[in-house]
Amino acid sequence: MFQNLIQLLDTLSKKFLDTLKRFPLVSFFAFFLTLILVIFSDANYPLLKTYPNFNIANKVAFTTTLAIPLFLVLRLISNNRLLTLLGMILIVVYYIFLPDSFEKDYELMQRHVLFILALVLFIFPAPFLFHSIKNIKFWEWTQQIVFAFISALLFGLILYLGLQGAIYAFKKLFYLKVNYDLSQQLLLVVFGIFSVNYFLAQIPKYPLLLPLRPYTKIENIFTKYILTPLSIAYFLILYLYTFKQIYLLELPSGLLAWLILIFSLVAMITFLFWTPLWDEKTDKYKKWVWVAILFQTIVLGLSIYLRIEQYGITQNRYFIAVMGLWLFCISLYFIFYKNALYKWLFISLSILIIFTQVSYFSAYTVAQESQTKQLRQLLTENPNLSEESEIKIRYRVSSSIDYLYSKHGIDSLMPILPEVVTAFKLQEESRKDDCTTAKFFYFSQYATNHLGFKYIDKWQWEHEIKNKNSNRPRPIRIYSNNKDISLSIQGYEWVQDFSYDNYGLNNFCPSKTEASVPSLYTIVTKEKEIILQKELKEVAIIKMESFFNTLKENIKNRDKNNINIDYYQGFQLTQKELTYIYQNNNIEIKLLLKNIDFTDGNKLSHYHGILLIHEK
Repeated sequence: MFQNLIQLLDTLSKKFLDTLKRFPLVSFFAFFLTLILVIFSDANYPLLKTYPNFNIANKVAFTTTLAIPLFLVLRLISNNRLLTLLGMILIVVYYIFLPDSFEKDYELMQRHVLFILALVLFIFPAPFLFHSIKNIKFWEWTQQIVFAFISALLFGLILYLGLQGAIYAFKKLFYLKVNYDLSQQLLLVVFGIFSVNYFLAQIPKYPLLLPLRPYTKIENIFTKYILTPLSIAYFLILYLYTFKQIYLLELPSGLLAWLILIFSLVAMITFLFWTPLWDEKTDKYKKWVWVAILFQTIVLGLSIYLRIEQYGITQNRYFIAVMGLWLFCISLYFIFYKNALYKWLFISLSILIIFTQVSYFSAYTVAQESQTKQLRQLLTENPNLSEESEIKIRYRVSSSIDYLYSKHGIDSLMPILPEVVTAFKLQEESRKDDCTTAKFFYFSQYATNHLGFKYIDKWQWEHEIKNKNSNRPRPIRIYSNNKDISLSIQGYEWVQDFSYDNYGLNNFCPSKTEASVPSLYTIVTKEKEIILQKELKEVAIIKMESFFNTLKENIKNRDKNNINIDYYQGFQLTQKELTYIYQNNNIEIKLLLKNIDFTDGNKLSHYHGILLIHEK
């Protein structure tokens, strides 16, 4: 047994040394990244950020996450030293151009993740970049890479859990009281060193000479009875929806674009998994997979064009449009080119991802120019915006301002709204040390207020569209103006909160609010009445239906008289208007309502307030 253990260790050490020899830079960068992350995890992060070399270490770690897949791809392409030198130059340049602090630069983070995704996709065609290979061999290589990755994660998890269990048992058996938790560092070491090197060790040395392996029974079942029915289900749902929209002459919804991308992904994966199973009977179905994808890309193009035409280009719409164009082109390639190669799927997609990030036509640049142009046009065509302006115009202005501010910063709006941006910056500067004000002035709301109307968000716009296309009554929200004022409770001995909620649940029960002295008062709120109990005996039944109806009619009458009502922010009434007094021979009660909500059908859904009690 001891001899077998020695042989096993010898085999593993040779395998590990062979991996280091084959992928030296990948293993080095993985080890280096793990070391930095372990140091970061072991330190007090807020304190660590104050150290002079923190930004350098942070930039190195960030760059290393890109270096790992980059040098793996370069090594799979060739062992040429000039290629390795080119990789080192690219990494150094990337490090130099990184800002010193980028933790809140979400645009940079997104671009970095997409670079990594492009490199990961390039791992599959990398060994065959300058070689022609049959699709069935390419698929065999692809499977082995995917299985190597999954097994590396799985064995890493098993090793981590095993070591955690061993540490726990050691502590318990030897009665060690250790407050220091090594679980995070252990996780980083296992996955950063073991899993990475295990994955590298499983990569076949000679991809061009890979032997073909027939599918197992499980793979056959997965391909024929799981993936294929799933693709057909997506296919039928999307086509039925498309024909429905054509029949009803309705525009497709925004969700359709994402569903088409999901369908295309599932269809392509199914197509790839069928690679060893194609024969004379099934070979004729190959092109139909791509024909189905091609037709849906046309629907996708129409859907995203309508969104861009109405609201301009955003980064999400840009990526959907680019993916749609790629699907269209790759579908034509597989439909009309008899000897279409799988490797171009991955090569073209990787190049496209990088192109959308570094070229003049990058998502960031195109989206900013589009939204800037749209906002300029909206403000030029609508110089006198107000609450009376069409809600669609107000929403589009709000959306463009919000997008430019959140994605490109406040300075991107300086050429369009110079006075607003300058006033906002001066106000923020003057309020910097104002500890008495807790309210945060969000620029988008601030800008639209200066333009003459309240900010309209996506929810409000979608709600407007829903109500516009139906005859359902609008919801009504009422609230009091007592937020920043003191209320007198003179003449009353008890103060008690109360609330009622009913949002259409079938199993709704009346809410009970316990008083500060539980044995004295209990409040039971119902839709049309409030019951006050003292020591479990009813002392008052307050009928509220008439009062609520009066408030609701008051709001409706104001609407009919063209008095502007913001149904989304709510309609503010004075506390006097929202006060109701009840009394009988034994008790006097004053109800100070804070807010009341009526649903689309004008059914009472919520109310909340304060109840003052005086016993006679």
